[in-house]
Amino acid sequence: MAPELKIFQEIGYDVATIGNHEFDYGTEGLVRYLNAAGYPEAHHQLPIVASNTIPCEKSPLAKMGLKRSYIKEINSGLKIGFIGLLGEYAVKDIKMADSVEFQNHYETAERKAEILKNKGADIIVVLSHSGLMEDNMLAEKVSEIDIIIGGHSHHILEEPVIKNDTIIVQAGSDIKYLGVLELSYNRDSGSLIIENWNNDNPFLIPINNKIIPDQIIKDKVDYYQKELNKLVYKMTDGQIKDIFEKLAYTPFPLKNEPTQRESNLGNLISDAVRIVSGNEVGTKVDLAFIGSNFINCDIIPVGNELSLQQFTLYDLAFLVSIGAGYDERGGYPLTSFYLRVFHNV
Repeated sequence: MAPELKIFQEIGYDVATIGNHEFDYGTEGLVRYLNAAGYPEAHHQLPIVASNTIPCEKSPLAKMGLKRSYIKEINSGLKIGFIGLLGEYAVKDIKMADSVEFQNHYETAERKAEILKNKGADIIVVLSHSGLMEDNMLAEKVSEIDIIIGGHSHHILEEPVIKNDTIIVQAGSDIKYLGVLELSYNRDSGSLIIENWNNDNPFLIPINNKIIPDQIIKDKVDYYQKELNKLVYKMTDGQIKDIFEKLAYTPFPLKNEPTQRESNLGNLISDAVRIVSGNEVGTKVDLAFIGSNFINCDIIPVGNELSLQQFTLYDLAFLVSIGAGYDERGGYPLTSFYLRVFHNV
């Protein structure tokens, strides 16, 4: 159904790029998703720029027409050139990407920036799914880049990072904030001026219930939520009808801390895996493990009322939503093993 991209198109986004999780269901899964969103024809409405993601000639992804770069001319006549990059560590996080080559993103950025400048681009913007550390390195290596809009590391930057005259911004993750970068451009000097500071305007706007939703977009979100609830109802054999159905409660925080160590949240998830696995295979499962890197967040109860301490299917699914197996279902496959103890006689 591709709800995210279809909603982006409806909102009127000018350009987008892809990240490592777009490959969670393999290259063919990404192709099906893009097809469902109307690509390759939909590039005229929302171009997807993936400069260093190169599918082989016979790959179905090659038929999706991903853009290597893109220039948008705004009403003032200013031409903005876009580059889309997957960084080194983001590429390492991709588990299934058959028939796709990921070129060095530093070299790609340098090459594409030169091409865009030759085509008349006044400003070079990189949509980067690389993480803040690699974005800083990119700004140092490629001086032609004016702005890097970053992702992957989920940093919440309340103000831009300025590196080698390149403006680096990032707005966290999970649609918690809308990033706002107000700029003016001096044609004579070719320089950008950040106007947020002059206008005393924030770089991040919280996305919360104080914002009045656009009715058209809200109706679309409600429609996709209903479709998701139908799928959940089917997958749970009718046990759960709504992703926001409250399933459990906790009077104390469940946290994935300390990092890369045992935690009470990790124990809860591992016990759930152990119990459900035993029910599925029809025998007792003694031990279960889950890597802490695959746990996305904490569960923090709010207030003292029981209703405020409850959490939903959505909360639980979001905790361990990373990964996919070759059955093309969410979550990594389980691996079972047996231990035998041999005594010396």
